[in-house]
Amino acid sequence: MAAGEVIATVSALAGIGSKLAEAMRTVRETKALTPAAVRAISEAQELVLSLQSRLFELQEKALALQEENRELRAKVSEEEAWALERQNYETKPIGQGAAIVPKGETHPLYCLNCFGVRRLAPLNKLPYSMPGPPTHACSRCRAVFNLR
Repeated sequence: MAAGEVIATVSALAGIGSKLAEAMRTVRETKALTPAAVRAISEAQELVLSLQSRLFELQEKALALQEENRELRAKVSEEEAWALERQNYETKPIGQGAAIVPKGETHPLYCLNCFGVRRLAPLNKLPYSMPGPPTHACSRCRAVFNLR
């Protein structure tokens, strides 16, 4: 919500107050509803309706901003949690490839590709071990790695 919108709303409130005061003065002076008093009251009512509409718009904007704030805070929280989690792992060169492992450990092995997109997916040893073919595959993204 911009400061200008709030100032405009407050100004409109002041306008309503002066219109109503003018109408009340006219009624007190004449002790009757004159056309001028009716006109002043009518203008004040129009201002009230206009202000009410504007306040609803501002409320909708405020709610949208609150929702955006909540989403951004959740993303920041998620980023912070991943940064903390990521500190517990390191990239370890193994043979002709590399894998993610817990710091100071050699196993279990995790997928480099998945780790890059904030996932911790274990690498599974493939059942065959002929020379040349991949030795491990990711359980999530199905990437294969030659870790000889």
